Amino acid sequence: MGPTESKRGFYDDAYDDDIGPDNERDAQNSNAEQSPRTKKRKGSTQPREKWTLESGTVVEDILFEAGKQMKDLHPIHSFMVDLSDKITRQLFSKKDWIEICDNLPDGSPYSKEAPDYMDEFERVETLKDLQDLLDKRPRHIESQLVHECLLNW
Repeated sequence: MGPTESKRGFYDDAYDDDIGPDNERDAQNSNAEQSPRTKKRKGSTQPREKWTLESGTVVEDILFEAGKQMKDLHPIHSFMVDLSDKITRQLFSKKDWIEICDNLPDGSPYSKEAPDYMDEFERVETLKDLQDLLDKRPRHIESQLVHECLLNW
C-alpha cells in the first residue's frame, strides 16, 4: 500500500465528490425510458432487503439507476459493488463509500446449482466438448452468471 493510498484501496486525494447520483447529469438522465426487462429487475428488489446507508442512500437504488445509463455490461447490472471500480465508487458520496467499504455484507453462499454447473466442466476433454457445454445456457441464475463469465473470458 502506497503512502497516500487508504485502506480502501483508493487515493483519497483523487476522490471526486462532484460525481454522484445527486449531480445534474443524473437528474437529466433519470427520465430515461426503461425497458420491460429493466422494470422487472427493479420490481424484484424488495425494499426490506435493500441496503440503506446511514445517510439514507439506498445502495441498490443507486446501482439500478446507474445501470440504466450504461450501454456496456458492468457488475452494477448484477447489483455488485466492486470496491476497486472507479465508476461504482463515484456513484456515492465519500462518506457513503467509506461506510460501504467498512460494512460490505458477506456474500450469500452459492446455491447447489452453480457448483453442479461448474462441475460439468471437469468432464470436458476437447474443444468441441467445451463448445457444446457453452452452447447450452443454464436455467439457474447463478449458473448463468458463471456461464456469461466463461463466454466473455
